[in-house]
Amino acid sequence: MRRVPSGGTERLVPYDAFLFPADAACRAADGRRGVHRLVVAVPEEGADIALRLLLGEAVRARGLSGPAALMRLGGPGLGFLSFPMPGYVLALDIPERPGAEAVLRRLVRVALDRGGRVCLAEDSCLPADAVPAMYPELAQFRAVLEAVDPQGRMQSDLARRLALRGGRP
Repeated sequence: MRRVPSGGTERLVPYDAFLFPADAACRAADGRRGVHRLVVAVPEEGADIALRLLLGEAVRARGLSGPAALMRLGGPGLGFLSFPMPGYVLALDIPERPGAEAVLRRLVRVALDRGGRVCLAEDSCLPADAVPAMYPELAQFRAVLEAVDPQGRMQSDLARRLALRGGRP
């Protein structure tokens, strides 16, 4: 791709740097190892306590917690593994450094203890045993999987890691 710098001359740049300039800034801030994104929904009832606990845990991580975003959620989605619930969602970026996985485990535990759930689309750390508590319609999801793919040929790495079909990861 071609980009015209402020000096007026042309220079060639990689297409990803041209199309996604914000990604370069994020990589510079997060380092080469990247980040774990944790997106957690907490129910409206008790959200103030849950969010205080989650943010407190992130602050205690000292340098292991990056930017945070907080949004209000509406009602639940229609899917068996739908992430939204009436309440709030907190997104945290945890830089990949020594100790990051322990911080993630503590944050997941807080969410689980407060009736929250982790967004599976953004997950890199959720233990398989937490999924049934976070996603109460998991049994219905498994029944559909069994009906459409009884031999279990279509599975993602995420599905295997979280034992979404049942059994052990």
